[in-house]
Amino acid sequence: MSVRVNKASFSIREKLSELERPIGLKGSELMRAETAQEARDLVSAGRKNLIINGDFKVSQRGSYTSSTSMSHNTYYLDRWFADHGNTVTATFRQITTDLPKQYRNETNTGLRFEATSSNSSAYLGFRQKYEFMSHLDGKFVTVSAWVKSNKRAVIINYDGTPPYNYAQHSGSGQWEYLSYTTFISNPSSNHFDVFLIEPTSYSYTNISSGDYVEVTNYQVEIGKNATEFEHRSYGEELALC
Repeated sequence: MSVRVNKASFSIREKLSELERPIGLKGSELMRAETAQEARDLVSAGRKNLIINGDFKVSQRGSYTSSTSMSHNTYYLDRWFADHGNTVTATFRQITTDLPKQYRNETNTGLRFEATSSNSSAYLGFRQKYEFMSHLDGKFVTVSAWVKSNKRAVIINYDGTPPYNYAQHSGSGQWEYLSYTTFISNPSSNHFDVFLIEPTSYSYTNISSGDYVEVTNYQVEIGKNATEFEHRSYGEELALC
């Protein structure tokens, strides 16, 4: 006995056009993801910022809303410590930024540091050490931040093995969004910095009195994509600090 099946007609042209849907490169990567974790990494889902107090709103050690002299290798705003070398002096303070409204964090806070002396061979900045780096070994992470400076400041991660990956501000005196992707191969030595420094060698540079850097929304996330800054409440950020 034979069975005949009838199927409604369809337009081949329409079906072919569906194959040209603009899913883009990232959409194609997401469709090829083999596991849920791989898909989460591609879209940076869930809690993502590995940096604590990346918007500089928590300051349990004191009120630093006016200029304060920096001391080498000293913690100030929570989880961030100052680092400067070769006799250059500087001040820092917690600031209210003038970042465009659509990019501001919950408290509109940031950090500013400024050289108060000059030296043709020095470095100046702040850094944060990430305490639990072992699970990042062999992974790509993306670093991003909003930076304003009158000097060619950098966001950079140090792992003890040059050349170093970094993103550099133009020195325009305007806010610029900086980001770069780096591969973690030596997690025990990593820390993440915002510096006036010679980036390729992580060494001294020319610093003049009045050179300054402002920074906010500092983020480090697993994967190769720089995404919007993760807004965590003050209470949650305080607990992490």
